[in-house]
Amino acid sequence: MQKNTKAEQPKVVHKNLASERVRIGLNQTDCAEQLGIPLKRIVQYESNIDAAPVEFVKRAADFFECSTEYLLDMTDERKPVTAAD
Repeated sequence: MQKNTKAEQPKVVHKNLASERVRIGLNQTDCAEQLGIPLKRIVQYESNIDAAPVEFVKRAADFFECSTEYLLDMTDERKPVTAAD
């Protein structure tokens, strides 16, 4: 079985990552600082140049108080599912 190349890997975080950043009023520089990554990475993720790693998606979901599924564009529901749901 052939391994996926970097170009073939899914890049779906960009749309909701950017909208969440804008929703809370952060520019890319401030968002990168808050998430503890270089500005270059936020630009790459939002521009769909590079795929965000799983650990970043988890950290971003916690920061934006939304689900990882929402950031990955797997649902339109932005709130995380809780144990009570």
